[in-house]
Amino acid sequence: MKGKKAISLVFTALAVVSLSGCSDVTSNSEGKILTYTYNGQNLDISTDDIIQKYLNESRDEHAKAFYDALYEIVVRASFEEGGALASYKDLVESDATEAVESAKDSADESGTSWHDYLINQGYDDPNATDSERENELYLDNLYTQMTSRVNDEFDSLFNTWVLSDDEIQKEYNALWGENGYINKKLPYHVRHILVKVDASDDNGYSRGHISSDNAAKLYNTITSLVKGNSFSNVAKNYTDDSSSASTGGEYIMDTEAGFVNEFQLGIYAYDTLLQPNFTEEENYDSKLEVLNITEDAKEELTDFGVTFIPYGVVQKLNDVKDKTTTDKGLTIYDGDEDYYPRNIYFNKYFQNRNVGFITNETAFELSDFGSDINNPTTNAVGYTKIEDKVSGEKVFTDIGDTGHYKTSGEKVFTEGTSEANMFKTMTFNINGEQVTKDVLCDTEGNPILVVRNQESSGGVHFIIVERSAFDESDKYFDLAGYEAAGAEGSDEEIRANYSTTLNEYYAAANPKSKDGIDQSTNKPYYVGGDAFPAYEYAKEKYVPKKTYVQQNIVTPSENNYVNDTVQNYDDRVGTISEEISGMASTTQFSKYEWLNSTLNLSLNEFTDDKVDVQGLVDRYISTQMNSQERSSAKSMQEKWTQYVASIREQTWERKYNLLPEILAADFGNPNLYKEGAPGYNAKYYSINGNYNAGGNN
Repeated sequence: MKGKKAISLVFTALAVVSLSGCSDVTSNSEGKILTYTYNGQNLDISTDDIIQKYLNESRDEHAKAFYDALYEIVVRASFEEGGALASYKDLVESDATEAVESAKDSADESGTSWHDYLINQGYDDPNATDSERENELYLDNLYTQMTSRVNDEFDSLFNTWVLSDDEIQKEYNALWGENGYINKKLPYHVRHILVKVDASDDNGYSRGHISSDNAAKLYNTITSLVKGNSFSNVAKNYTDDSSSASTGGEYIMDTEAGFVNEFQLGIYAYDTLLQPNFTEEENYDSKLEVLNITEDAKEELTDFGVTFIPYGVVQKLNDVKDKTTTDKGLTIYDGDEDYYPRNIYFNKYFQNRNVGFITNETAFELSDFGSDINNPTTNAVGYTKIEDKVSGEKVFTDIGDTGHYKTSGEKVFTEGTSEANMFKTMTFNINGEQVTKDVLCDTEGNPILVVRNQESSGGVHFIIVERSAFDESDKYFDLAGYEAAGAEGSDEEIRANYSTTLNEYYAAANPKSKDGIDQSTNKPYYVGGDAFPAYEYAKEKYVPKKTYVQQNIVTPSENNYVNDTVQNYDDRVGTISEEISGMASTTQFSKYEWLNSTLNLSLNEFTDDKVDVQGLVDRYISTQMNSQERSSAKSMQEKWTQYVASIREQTWERKYNLLPEILAADFGNPNLYKEGAPGYNAKYYSINGNYNAGGNN
């Protein structure tokens, strides 16, 4: 073997290695012998050669060395009679020969002698001839070709989206298998709109400052959704996330994606803990384990629940976006931006790291606060005077002990209007009580989640979940959309025909035919069959189902077209293929187990010390796989701990430091800033003992 040298081990010499299942190879004192033909010569390679090569390279890591050796033995044996890849033996031998010939050409072109080339490549045993060195190069290239074929075959065999009862598929399928992408990485198909705000750089959860443009952008974004524009189009027009604007804010989010906690964990918390009327799927518990939600996080997030942003407040935010002085042109506290109405509304309703929703509710009117500033109408806003436990000062708050606040309950849009139709009635558990609200959804009925983060992509995120990793049965199937598109049959029949399971939804397949392209639209004809999730509506006539790749609804009324461009299909197939392929190639252990499932090859014990080498290898595999899972689990647990801590801190800080909403609703009323009133600020009175807070004198 390449650079082979005698080595000294703490163990005694290896006994003959038993490779049961590889009956067509011979054995001697060096173990089983594999024989290949190159340039008319028979080249032998023994299992002892392979083992000693790896021990020589990794003598301080014997478990890994033995595993690497066993993997090479299994791979090589898999191309012999009885192996999973025996039919490819002639092909890989031919490719290895071509690789050596290519190396000779490269040496010639560079003016390097074949002898020097081989020496430079590490084939430098002084006792070997150039012919022997070339043979070693061939054997190494042969193994390279074999491992490449193993990778290709593994990816091909276990990348199918079609469910099967085959036990090997169930174990190794990279998409839907027990350790596949769907079950271990929990992919979510999401879209989001990011509205960046100037307050991203502010510390805390209560005194952020946004610009007039920020306020207008929030209003315009939300109002566009309320008016019934598709989420995708609104994202293209308004999102500040340049990386996703062209795709309508689209992402595949899995457990290893680099999303901020508020975004990623907010979705997980909503989907598994806070979502109303959630029906547990068959494998709900096993998937929940992947998220590693700590018990503390479950308890605190469930108790905290969600928050609400009345659409009337969004309108108010826009109305006061430029208001920085009173109606008389006076400033409050020398123009302190804390007291700008837009900042008061923003901090109360948007400055939340937990999940929130836009509701069909009005903002509070001035009359809702009552005529006595110090004694507001408790059944409306209900702000109260409490003692700040840090400063000992009395402060006003309209945030309760649980971090929540009241909303008006009055609707902005009356039932039957197009705007009201964009809201869906949902029930939430908040602090142990059920709360029902009409929340803003996209055109397909997906509720729009609102979260706030200040770090990284700081701003307000509006998110929809197109498909949840916990939604095996497509329970949010867009029945109305299919009926509108012309799907025929009862509701049950339409659902049965057109709904997609998760394995179908993430099919890395293209619905287009190779040659059937409508030149006028660049939209491909669809020919259907087993190549893509489809519904057969007539003999040998198919309709593609809605999936991640085929994102639009298609029915027989579409005249057998699929309705997107070829490039868009290819791009999305590439995106999901990369995710799944990455999953398939993350572990060599699965490939070893797959190849060895028919060969049953095993390393014997050392003869004198009775060391169970195979047991050493098995423990190494188990340790490595468990280490990966432990590392992933620890990372997720730390993220949950950080997320809950931020919400806990948010709850406390907002309770004591948020300025009450009355200061925005009645901005400039001098009575609000007198000592003992909600807007009183002792800092400014210490400058001038007789300071008129309602104006700048």
